Amino acid sequence: MRKTFIFTALFFFLFSLFLVQCTSGDKALHKQLNQMAVDLNISTPVMLDQYTRFDSAAVSENNEFQYYYTIMNTNSPDSLISAMEQTMEKNIHTAVMNNPDLRIFRDNDITLQYFYRNADAAIIHSIIVTPDKYK
Repeated sequence: MRKTFIFTALFFFLFSLFLVQCTSGDKALHKQLNQMAVDLNISTPVMLDQYTRFDSAAVSENNEFQYYYTIMNTNSPDSLISAMEQTMEKNIHTAVMNNPDLRIFRDNDITLQYFYRNADAAIIHSIIVTPDKYK
């Protein structure tokens, strides 16, 4: 009986230690991703082209890196997005796979979320890039 108690206590101790180590690693990654978002947000908003404004970056609780854009200077942002969708997705995938500055995403299997909004701030399109798409 005493051996069972010792074994059980040891098991829970080791399991708790494992959880703390995993959680602290996630917290460190979350902190690093948040700092990246803060750094990006220093220069926002910024026009990337005639129609696209980069508004901000954020990090979800699940360490998903989020980019927010606004489509402007057009009466039909939906059709503009539709016309550019394939090119945008291709450019995003290429950048994530090849850009050395984005290595943190590749090394940590980070999901990237790109949200495109109209002038009224309603999300009109999103692109989700999961690790299986860029590895």
